[in-house]
Amino acid sequence: MKLARRAVLGGMAVAFAAPSLARAQADWRAQHPVFNVAVVPNENQQSVLSRFQPLADYFRTALGFREVRLHTASDYAGIIEAMRARRVDLAFFGPAAYARAFEVTNGNTDPLVIELDENGTAFYHSVIVVRADSPFRTLEDLRGRTFAFVDPNSTSGFVVPNYFLHQQGTPAATYFGRTGFAGSHDNGALVVVNGQFDSAAVWWRNENNSSFHRMMDRNLIPRDSLRIVWTSPRIPESPWTARKDLPQAMRDAIRQAMIDMPARAPEQFRHILDGKSKGFLASNHDQFQPIIEMIRFNQQQRRSG
Repeated sequence: MKLARRAVLGGMAVAFAAPSLARAQADWRAQHPVFNVAVVPNENQQSVLSRFQPLADYFRTALGFREVRLHTASDYAGIIEAMRARRVDLAFFGPAAYARAFEVTNGNTDPLVIELDENGTAFYHSVIVVRADSPFRTLEDLRGRTFAFVDPNSTSGFVVPNYFLHQQGTPAATYFGRTGFAGSHDNGALVVVNGQFDSAAVWWRNENNSSFHRMMDRNLIPRDSLRIVWTSPRIPESPWTARKDLPQAMRDAIRQAMIDMPARAPEQFRHILDGKSKGFLASNHDQFQPIIEMIRFNQQQRRSG
């Protein structure tokens, strides 16, 4: 899959006090003068690129890359494939996309950091939304109605709701009259607001921070146009993930630069996260093992028919 991309050119040398550390840093910069960053398309492609361009700028100046290229794709699978093919160095995955990348790359993934929301928590939820002016107020009201997932590789837009709906005795395939895929969280909200589907699964962190709140803030949908009728258990936050075959010193530097970003580049940080985050927290693979198990369960259910 061809990746859409924007490039940031130029570089800035970064000096380090310790000579041995300076040599290690110089070594990985010489090996990787161009840094490729990919972001899953949970919004439309242009919005994704615009939102995260300041992060690309920050990586160039803070870490001294000669060039930083920012990529997205038309679906989650495109970013997973780019990681597998080693066309990207760092990717922002949803937890399920991370789990799939881990499997298809034979473990060549290293989750560096996860985002903290404005309350300092590191989790979010899948929610099912309906139009606020609809008669639907509970999941029971949606029996036999239409329902949109986001993408087969989306955590809150497919993996988690599909798993928990099955676990509670309301499997999506038989409970709803028709299901489909919207393609992105933005589209998930739009197909409900526009009346193409009665309901959809999207991500939600709190009463002021969700995929559809961001759309309302951008005037893409009317304020208070959606209502939540179902909420999942907690989901671990989405990881920024590097290829594990990159030098350890390079991965460590990227992780530390992201943790330091709120203090070092506050305006850029606020832009990429709409001012709705307290920063980044170091992550590890074990946090996403439950998501891997959900994916395997969903795959087993599809195979069994």
